Amino acid sequence: MPKARKEILTLEKSFGYKNVVLSLHPTRLTSQHPMFEHAHNVYELTYVFHGTLHQVICNRHIVQENNSLVLLNINTKHRVWIQNDGDIAINILVRRSFMEDLFMYSDSQNTILSDFLNGKSHDAYMYFPSSSKMAAIIDNMITEHYYQKELSDPLQQALFVQLLTYGVRKTYHNLPKPIDDNDIHHDVMTIIENQFATISMSQLAKYFSYSYRHMERLVHHIYGMSFPTVVNLMKIQTVHELLADGFPLCDAAESAGFSDPSYYKKVLRRLDHLSPNLKRHQKAQDEIYETVQRQEYTI
Repeated sequence: MPKARKEILTLEKSFGYKNVVLSLHPTRLTSQHPMFEHAHNVYELTYVFHGTLHQVICNRHIVQENNSLVLLNINTKHRVWIQNDGDIAINILVRRSFMEDLFMYSDSQNTILSDFLNGKSHDAYMYFPSSSKMAAIIDNMITEHYYQKELSDPLQQALFVQLLTYGVRKTYHNLPKPIDDNDIHHDVMTIIENQFATISMSQLAKYFSYSYRHMERLVHHIYGMSFPTVVNLMKIQTVHELLADGFPLCDAAESAGFSDPSYYKKVLRRLDHLSPNLKRHQKAQDEIYETVQRQEYTI
């Protein structure tokens, strides 16, 4: 039986902390009966006290290992469940004003957390890997919650600040995620190439739980060009193929994701002046442009 099992079980009781609240994750929520997708207007942290915990955050399945911690952003939709009997997870709910007053406007040493809280990073969650020091802080928070001694509320808040500060410091060098992950490269390319007509950079970043800035860098690293240029070239190539198959320009442009033929032609002309590393596309663009000019007379 894990340490502090008795204290863990009592977390189901009501409590009165104003800013930081602990509770035991319901053991009835399993893979057969997971919690429905939901969101919170407070900050929620999920800590795995023993075993593993499964979460689906913004359509991404995450398996939390023993002693790991996940911080969800405000109003982030997720589902959560435990897999095995004996798995224990703790929810830590933090009042929004308390969290943001402490960390949103902090100095440059805490920009990762500040950007997360104010939405600049566009991240849905932050993941903190297993750590013996975080485990010790959590044990103290559980004990403090259980015994409710004098000045318990401010001490609990101080422990929470220590927990999150250490988590950010420990994880700093793991963020953003490595840019040379070939599996991620393949997934990014697959999504862009299948959804280029509708996908946005914000959607792509959210899907992979990356910051907007890091997603931009990753796309440029993969393709050697910016995200708008990538998708526009794919759209142009699609128009080219549809025109070759006999489709009218208006239908081809709409199918490729352009709002109208005039915008398509504007993008096409702009990409006539590509940088040297994109000149390999020039021949195809010339062929497309000639096809468009011929078809203009038949519309």
